[in-house]
Amino acid sequence: MSEIQKLNNIIASLEEQSSKVTEFSGVLSAVNASKTEILSAKTAFGELLEAHKKLVTETIKYHKEYQDKLAVLESKLSKIESDFVTSAQLEAAKDQVLLRIYEMRLLTTEQFKQRTIESETLISSQIVQANSTIERAISAQGQSIRLLRTYLVIGMLMIAFG
Repeated sequence: MSEIQKLNNIIASLEEQSSKVTEFSGVLSAVNASKTEILSAKTAFGELLEAHKKLVTETIKYHKEYQDKLAVLESKLSKIESDFVTSAQLEAAKDQVLLRIYEMRLLTTEQFKQRTIESETLISSQIVQANSTIERAISAQGQSIRLLRTYLVIGMLMIAFG
């Protein structure tokens, strides 16, 4: 009977080991599934990182272009304003431009593009307005010069015949 008892003990031990192996296999398959999910998530994060890098690069490019355009416009505007605008008006305009630039720092790409278009339109209209002011001033100066020429000719005639 002791051999039957030993066989029963061996069978019980084998069954216990079998259940442990089954549990280990379940844990191992769960670990492998988790590993697969982690690798999948890593790939997805990599793709998201690349897309984010591309968006950041495009945003930086648009921002640089916008800064360059603003620099050119500011130099042209300051040249025009130096003849026709008071320093208080110039400071107010600069403050307004700086405020708009500050507001644009917290925008989405679509909002940034929309505000850029709005700013370009506003600046274009201000340049057109400044050009018309310059043209009126030039016209007024031309009329003054013609009037002075007329007075000069009349004065010379009076001296010559008088």
